[in-house]
Amino acid sequence: MRWLAAIGALSVLPFLTVTLTGTRAHAEPHAPAAPDAPDSRLVRVVIGSDPNASATEATLRDLLEHLNAEPSKRVETTFETTSEIDARAITNPPAQPAPAFARIWLDVRGDVCVVSIADTSWERIYVRRVALSSGFDDVAREQVAHIVGSAVETLLAGGSIGVARQELTKPSPSPSPPAKVTPPKNLPATPPAIVGEDNHSHFAARLGAGYEVLAFSADHVAHGPWISLRGSLVRGPWQFGLVLTGQWRLPISIDQSPIGLRLDDIAFRPMLDLGRETDSRLTLHFGVGLGFDALGIDPRGATVQAGPNGEPAVTVEARRSRIAPILRTSVGLDVRITRGASIEIAGVLDYDPGNRSYFVQEGDRARNLLAPYALRPGIALGLIADLLPQ
Repeated sequence: MRWLAAIGALSVLPFLTVTLTGTRAHAEPHAPAAPDAPDSRLVRVVIGSDPNASATEATLRDLLEHLNAEPSKRVETTFETTSEIDARAITNPPAQPAPAFARIWLDVRGDVCVVSIADTSWERIYVRRVALSSGFDDVAREQVAHIVGSAVETLLAGGSIGVARQELTKPSPSPSPPAKVTPPKNLPATPPAIVGEDNHSHFAARLGAGYEVLAFSADHVAHGPWISLRGSLVRGPWQFGLVLTGQWRLPISIDQSPIGLRLDDIAFRPMLDLGRETDSRLTLHFGVGLGFDALGIDPRGATVQAGPNGEPAVTVEARRSRIAPILRTSVGLDVRITRGASIEIAGVLDYDPGNRSYFVQEGDRARNLLAPYALRPGIALGLIADLLPQ
């Protein structure tokens, strides 16, 4: 029986040996694979018509530098400058182009920079126009650099950019010929209408109020409020009418010793008016007329002193009035602000044919107190309202 047990033990030994050997074989680790070498990619950049290409190159290098932090995204960049970039060189690649991971063109054209980026196969092209409101300055360079960096990162991630190159080279469709129009037959003979012309006539009445300033003399201006009444015959864009204007002017006071002067003035200006409507809101006016100024002349004296023979040393005349004829011309612009009201601004020119000076007679010598201009330019501003519905 012992020899049978020994034979059984020997028969099991090979199986134990095989099992242990197999277990040892599975316990041995695999040899590690060699790491991938960094994938170097070449990006070619062409800069055209840039007066400071070195600054542009430095900006692009700084922005793309962060890509080299990851070995899988390492890129190499080459730069080329040229005076002009031919667009055909972008859309029509050579038969055997130099290898590149991406090709970039920066074409600076005055107030715009055209950024063109072609992928590795040169089959897709991305085009972006960057407006240069302040020239190709540092801000614009940063903007262009971010556009380039985003496109390169998209290509590194396996994405696509732009459109197919064939789309950029497609010719523009020619316009279709105009359709033939058959002239209508047997139309009644009617006179042609004038577009934009309203040939019916109507009467318009307008009331105005405003303020006027006039150069009266070297040291004084005549100014004050005015009111006006305008009646016009309106035919199409033309207006023919009469304007009556009255103005009260602030007194002109001259305080001198021994005699001064106060001049009161009320002006009346009837004028013939010609108006031309240039559009729905603007009307140009020309006016001419003969009016008058009603003047109140009030000499003012100091204390009267007796002369050596008892006569007064200073003689002050009494207040008197005078009517001065005035010729006026004007050019004005009427700006309608609502349906029934408008603002009017006008340049005026008064001419006093009988211009008089006001002076003090001191013995044989005359001393001027006030010497008005014969020609008196001024400006008037007012608000005009329609009295009759249009």
